[in-house]
Amino acid sequence: MTALPRPSRRGLALAGAALLIAAGISGCSSAADPEGTDAPSADATDSGETGSATTGAACLVGSWNIPQDQMNTFYDAVEAENGGDLTFDVVGSTDLDFTADGYVYHPDFVLNLEVAGQTGTGTVGGEVRGNYTAADGVISTDNDDSSISLVVTVAGVEMDASSLGNDIIDNAPLNSVTFQCTGDDLVIDFATGSGSVPVKLTRN
Repeated sequence: MTALPRPSRRGLALAGAALLIAAGISGCSSAADPEGTDAPSADATDSGETGSATTGAACLVGSWNIPQDQMNTFYDAVEAENGGDLTFDVVGSTDLDFTADGYVYHPDFVLNLEVAGQTGTGTVGGEVRGNYTAADGVISTDNDDSSISLVVTVAGVEMDASSLGNDIIDNAPLNSVTFQCTGDDLVIDFATGSGSVPVKLTRN
């Protein structure tokens, strides 16, 4: 019987690590320079709205969506930071819901990737929930509870990385992340590792 081709252990490990580091689930972590806590500039995130920008906690409350193009904006920035060693393409979107003091993050996307000569996909679902505080355009979370599902497939071989992914997220609360609301748009500076990129969410 002919054996099915299997990816190398290194290829699986690198693919899994790439997804966990850059899956967007952990993309809300603080940027490398936590002192840069000015809210995103209105010029950089012009939504065409005539309303003034706000940075208070009240504007966060509601249900938001990170559309596919903004997901790819985030991953393009991750690619650039890694010198082209990783390439990503996202199909899908993510919802982010805020109450007065709690949040729920609902990823629902497939991440196509290439790393170290291996191609694969990562299917992300489930949720992350917790409490948050926000003031003057800066948001932080605590009591984060992650129950995401993360399945990596390389060369036809599936690897369930959910447990590892949840452990990482549970121990990496969001700290000193800047945000700004303008009309029905919310801009959050998602961390990419050593920097950050503004990502625009729209109200559901």
